[in-house]
Amino acid sequence: MLSQSWRLDAGIGLTHASNGAISTPNLGLNMATINLGLGYVFGNKILSFKKDSIAPFVRRWHPVIIAAAGIKEMEPPGGAKFMAYSLQTNLYRTLNYKNKLGGGLEIGYNYATKEVWEEDSVFTNSASDILQAGVKISYAFIMHRVSLPIDFGMYFYKKQAYNGQFFHRIGIRYLVTKHLFANVTLLTHWAKADYFEWGVGYEF
Repeated sequence: MLSQSWRLDAGIGLTHASNGAISTPNLGLNMATINLGLGYVFGNKILSFKKDSIAPFVRRWHPVIIAAAGIKEMEPPGGAKFMAYSLQTNLYRTLNYKNKLGGGLEIGYNYATKEVWEEDSVFTNSASDILQAGVKISYAFIMHRVSLPIDFGMYFYKKQAYNGQFFHRIGIRYLVTKHLFANVTLLTHWAKADYFEWGVGYEF
């Protein structure tokens, strides 16, 4: 705030547009931005708040479990679609009313992985050959019932080199009840989208 009426805004951002590999081709679009702005408040001036007007925040740990599924289409365009499933666990530490930080473990089962192997003339019916397990660092920005999660993880169990060893996640979650929430996230491997994850979670 420059005064009660004038405000200076600045920021950096990275925007990724993609169909989440629901259909191919999925070239995606990445845009890095820098912004600088000046704002003016008309009419009523911005009010100042007393520091003790908000109840003190109590930091705490709380576990989260999420079950999700998605659809991935393999190239060439119009190719077969495959189901993918994941079970995720997180342990978050709420830092304040807006931020929480933590980590977790997850396992995934992506039928597209089996297709990639078969294209290389490797055939398997073993679930353990397709199963993927990883560890991750997690962050979420909280806006009342809505949270925006970001994950950065690494596979510690993976028999297929497809998509590499690192995975990432970004999306949105909505707290339907005190504990139950809806989940829509995009699983990526660096800037390459893998598939959208649709699911439900429980926050203890």
